Parts: sequence; structure tokens; C-alpha cells
Amino acid sequence: MTSATASASVVVIVDNDHGARVRLRALLEGAGYAVFTASDGAAALALLRSLPVLPRLVLLDPRMPIMDGWQFLDAKRADPAWQSVAVVMHKKMSDSDILAIAERICSTS
Repeated sequence: MTSATASASVVVIVDNDHGARVRLRALLEGAGYAVFTASDGAAALALLRSLPVLPRLVLLDPRMPIMDGWQFLDAKRADPAWQSVAVVMHKKMSDSDILAIAERICSTS
């Protein structure tokens, strides 16, 4: 069961590309974030349901098998408990842009 508010230090990466998940995880953990990953939108929804606290940020690949990023967004929006979770589509973003976005979103309450 997750709490109703998001933890500023928790980020979820959702991407079907294993290499992208590994790279982004290392980048964000190096910046001090607790990072969880999922390989598609369905796995990300299951992850959100299982975490003890909600992430403050989900970095989302829009194009994935099983459940794509857009379908994930629809499911996330349908659950009022997840309204405090910010979602950013991350395809083709530089590492510095990812860190800047994480800092901006995770530092706001």
C-alpha cells in the first residue's frame, strides 16, 4: 500500500530498453535519488501499487510493448491517489536535462 503523498527522493524509470534503465538509474542514484525501474507501463503500475511510498517523479518512455507510456498515463490519471506523482516523457533527453528535471520536480513540494 502506498502513501498518498510522494517522496521527493524516489524516482521511477519506465523504459523497455534495458541499457537506458541501467544508465538512468546510475545517473539518478549518483545524484542521491532512490530509483526503481520497470520495463513497461503495466509493470510500472504494479510497481507503484507495491512501493511503500509514491515516487515524486516517473521518467516514462512513450513507446513500449505491453502498455505504452500513453496508456500508463491514462491509468495513472484515473487513480486519485497518484495525482502527486509527476510524469516526464524522457526519450532523447540528455543526462544533464534529466538531472535538471529531477532536481526541479523533486525539490518542489
